[in-house]
Amino acid sequence: MDIRFDCPRCGQNLAVEKKGARVIVDCPNCKEQIEIPRASTASPPQPPSASVVTTRQIALPTAPELRYWLGREGNVRAPYTFEILLVMWARKELRLTDRLCVQSTESWTEVANVMKSLEEAAHSQSEQSRNPPGLPGIMLLSALLPIIGLIMGIVWLSQPRFRSAGGQVLFIAIVFGFIWFLFLLAWSTG
Repeated sequence: MDIRFDCPRCGQNLAVEKKGARVIVDCPNCKEQIEIPRASTASPPQPPSASVVTTRQIALPTAPELRYWLGREGNVRAPYTFEILLVMWARKELRLTDRLCVQSTESWTEVANVMKSLEEAAHSQSEQSRNPPGLPGIMLLSALLPIIGLIMGIVWLSQPRFRSAGGQVLFIAIVFGFIWFLFLLAWSTG
């Protein structure tokens, strides 16, 4: 069973495993140090009966600081971020009959009623770029290749055993360096 408690400074509702009792940690919300109590001091919202649950399609608030309680078969699970809910949705870990409650509200809704929000968020997340390196990063990496080749060529030329390989590596590094210089020249003037 988890220990549930509120941060004494910011009021953030937190849950940790029992073995974390009496440990000092940083609050994930306000970043202040707090001591985890021995027993639960906060109780999660109780899932309502089926008649109280919202039955129309609604938009789920997606602010990163919000936490969502997940109710399943009468049990309430620890608060989740919207990103975690998206991962659970993508992995098919959420059931349409599960209920969600936004932090600091008493309003519960079934997952079936927020499917549109979850689908749209998952779709927009899959369309976002995967943070490809920018042009300056590519230029830096491409400049390192000839420099490393020059160093290896010079070191290998100084070793009689690797003299022919060192000459070849040095030649290739000079060619790549020249190509990189031309690319840089074209990029800066263009």
